[in-house]
Order: sequence, then C-alpha cells, then structure tokens
Amino acid sequence: MGLAAIAQLDVRRQARRPLEELSEKLQETVCLYSLDAAVVRLLDGIECRHVLRVSVPLGQELPAHVTAAGKALLALRGPADLRAILPAALPATAAGSITEWPLLEVELEEVRVRGWAADLEESAHDLHGVGVAIRNRIGEPLAAISVYAPAVRLREQDMPAVATALQETATTIARAE
Repeated sequence: MGLAAIAQLDVRRQARRPLEELSEKLQETVCLYSLDAAVVRLLDGIECRHVLRVSVPLGQELPAHVTAAGKALLALRGPADLRAILPAALPATAAGSITEWPLLEVELEEVRVRGWAADLEESAHDLHGVGVAIRNRIGEPLAAISVYAPAVRLREQDMPAVATALQETATTIARAE
C-alpha cells in the first residue's frame, strides 16, 4: 500500500505542469485519476477560469465505469479482470450511466479501438468528459487524465480533437516517469 501511495505522488508530481498547460490550452478543467478496484480517485485537477466549471475535490471517488478516465483505465484490462473488480450490478450516478454489462463491454471495446473514452452525462447530468490512460515505459497503466466541461461547451463532435490533446499530454507525462 505504501508503494502505491508513493507511485501516486510521483505521477501527480510529474503530471502537474502538463495538466496546467493542457487546461490553459483547452480552457477547461483537467483531472488526474488513479484506478482503485471499481472506483477512480481524483489525484489532482486544474479548474478552468469559466464561471460555469467542473470542481475538482481532491480524493473524490466515483465508480470507474461511469467516468471517462475510469473507462480509459478499465479498457486496458481483460474481461476476467473486469468481472473480478467491478460489481455484478453496475451502479448509476446519472441518467446516462451504463448499468448493464453487455453495454459496458461494447463501450470498452470502442475505447480500446479509439484510444480514448467518453463520458456523455454518465457521471453527472449535463457533464461531458474525455479521458485517456497514461502508461509507463513498459505499457502498464499509471493513471488517467481527463477533460470535463458542461455539455454545452464540450460537444460530442469536439471530443476527438480534445482526445488528441489529452494523448499528447499523457505521452509527455509518461516520458517524465
């Protein structure tokens, strides 16, 4: 457990400046998450300057399957691992939450193919997010980063461009590892 905490501090330290730069570039809230079994935990976040913005309470935990960062990390696991760590009854946090295993499996396969995950009002009403995993030099997941914004500002058609910026930032963070 102590080594996991040290690893989280390291990735948080490595990610801080790239997260600040990404938030400035996109003018949206950017977050760093770790996966802990069935939940993602917010390790760090940079809030944007908009009046209407996503808050980033450090330490906040959410079901991994309803967040962009969580889905980006879950997509790196095999089906047997997923069944072992996620509950049989997938909880909902918003009307758009995926609560059925077949739908989650399809969604995670799309994430694997695309290389990024979307949250379309799955974690909260009127909130959209895009997330990508950060991998270490040997390909193991370290954490995930995501951009979250009100749905009126982060539209579905804008997500591929946001994902590209996230992927570039994830690569920068991984190189610092």
